[in-house]
Amino acid sequence: MAIAIAGVLVLLDRFGGFSTGWPRFIDAMLKIQYAIAEFDLDCAGMQLDCTKDALSREQTAALIARCKKLVLQVKIIVIDETRKWDHEFKDVLSKLDQAAQKKALSVSEKSSKQQ
Repeated sequence: MAIAIAGVLVLLDRFGGFSTGWPRFIDAMLKIQYAIAEFDLDCAGMQLDCTKDALSREQTAALIARCKKLVLQVKIIVIDETRKWDHEFKDVLSKLDQAAQKKALSVSEKSSKQQ
């Protein structure tokens, strides 16, 4: 019984990608935190350049460009992680399909030998 439960848990983990997904999640989170920290420091540097209460056109353009860079960095991280997850998920489905086909073939061969 315990072996069956362990087998089900291993299959569930492979199907859900929990043990491999966690390190990828942490990696993506650290990359996003790095991008945000870099953004915060860049913005702090831009604030030092502001001598007036209002931003100049160039300063506003630089700030918008920096915001765009942050958004694109985060999107790239999310897209990369989603692709990795998708590849892993499809790989697990393929392996499950192959195992099911082998099982069906084995059952078919046993049936034909018994007849």
